[in-house]
Amino acid sequence: DDQVMSTHRPHGHYLARGGEFKKLAAELFGRAAGTAHGKGGSMHQVAREAGFAGSSPLLGSAVPLAAGLAFAQKYQNKPGIAAVFYGDGASEEGVVYETYNLAALYSLPMLFVLENNSWSINSPLHNRRSPNSSAQKVVEGLGLRYQEANGNDYEDVHSKAAALVADIRAGKGPAVLECKVYRHMAHST
Repeated sequence: DDQVMSTHRPHGHYLARGGEFKKLAAELFGRAAGTAHGKGGSMHQVAREAGFAGSSPLLGSAVPLAAGLAFAQKYQNKPGIAAVFYGDGASEEGVVYETYNLAALYSLPMLFVLENNSWSINSPLHNRRSPNSSAQKVVEGLGLRYQEANGNDYEDVHSKAAALVADIRAGKGPAVLECKVYRHMAHST
């Protein structure tokens, strides 16, 4: 019953949620058998039958769309939650802050997964934010729960995500899991 949305690099999320590799490959090659019938390319993956609601190439735009999914789950009394994946660059978009607020205000069944590699294209985090900036303070200040995980450690991410999801399912409202990861290659790779 859960729904997942992703950012402009959705391939891993799509496959992890149960998307078919052959449909993904077909989409990448512009084939009609692809996830978006060959018209969406790399950035527009979808597998609704697997609970992967889709992805969006617009920075931060999947976040409010996922909140709409979470609102629908709550409004229709469905048991699932919505999860959304986005990067640290997208986290600086105003629409993300607005969605944090909305999710907290309506106690939406939603998990925000912030994949923080400390880079936005070629701009390191310390060139984009003040030294006193804190994702945790922003998130908690808007009324959401926050947890940080080592994004390079599967066990750490899994255990912390599982605990947050259990709390969300128990009606404790939305939460943010910030996964600190290492960027191994250039932005375009």
